[in-house]
Amino acid sequence: MTQTLTILIALSVLALMGSMAILVALLIMKAIKSFMKKETIKLKKPIVISAIVAPCSLFVIIVSMIVGQSTDPTAWCAHEYTVLEQQDANCTNSGYIKKMCSLCNNEITETIEPYHIWIEDSVIEATCTSQKQIKKKCTRCETTEYEKVGDLLNHSWIEDRVIEATCSHPKQHINKCSMCGTTETIEDGSTIPHSFGDWLVSIDPTTEKEGQQTRKCTVCDYSENKAILKKSPITIFDQSYSIDFLGGVEITRKIKNNTDKVIKYITLEWKCYNAVDDVIYDKFTGKSTQKLRWTGPFDSGTTTNLTANGFYNSTFSNAILTEIQIEFMDGQIINITSEEYTEIFK
Repeated sequence: MTQTLTILIALSVLALMGSMAILVALLIMKAIKSFMKKETIKLKKPIVISAIVAPCSLFVIIVSMIVGQSTDPTAWCAHEYTVLEQQDANCTNSGYIKKMCSLCNNEITETIEPYHIWIEDSVIEATCTSQKQIKKKCTRCETTEYEKVGDLLNHSWIEDRVIEATCSHPKQHINKCSMCGTTETIEDGSTIPHSFGDWLVSIDPTTEKEGQQTRKCTVCDYSENKAILKKSPITIFDQSYSIDFLGGVEITRKIKNNTDKVIKYITLEWKCYNAVDDVIYDKFTGKSTQKLRWTGPFDSGTTTNLTANGFYNSTFSNAILTEIQIEFMDGQIINITSEEYTEIFK
């Protein structure tokens, strides 16, 4: 019933306001037309309608309020409440307040939430690791809680020890807090060079692939690697020579096949020098070099003596190889240089 009356009153108020607005608007328009000496607007019918709607709406509002007051007094009451009954809350249970209006006898009940009554029990002062803590205790149930306030204190640093620089870290100053024992490390300067041991072969080279050698720092175990050149397909050793009475030089060398394949040809070229390491020349050809090719087969792992003659100069003392080439039975040709291979000479 109350909801229906409320809707009726709201509609009546809107109708009253609308009719009054229309009436005012029409009167303003009439005044404007008269002022501008225009043709008079006929407003008799709208004014009559507004005059009827306005009092009707006002009548509906008044009647609705009277009916509403008689059917539901609380809907229009200003309420003046007095307490009928009260139960206080404690630390764990809710309380309530029951009230009644002295004008319309309307009753309401308000809930009181549980609450503690705190008092300060003790204080733990702040340190460099924890904030100030205030211990509070409830006067009714002895429950306690801690409240943290403020900031941490600064550490009180003293130098504890010094660690000298190594290859893994610079000089370190270790400071210790005199209050809490916390430590901090402050680095000073830079590291020192590594102290390496000897190079050790970690991967043996072959005639096909490079090897690897490794050395480690004796202080920090840091390691570094370096490539080892491939092993030479042939090793040349035990070079010797003789000179006959005509100045003819005969050179003999031992050659070892280090590969697992058969060598077809071995080609060597060398330059000749005297005892004071000056270049000398063949007295017939005028050349300082000599180049020969030996035909195999030279089997894998075998050692062969290669003899060369035909260079004439009685001051001969030494020959240095300038070209070494081998050709295998499968057609592969390799030029051997000190930039690519080790163990060329022995």
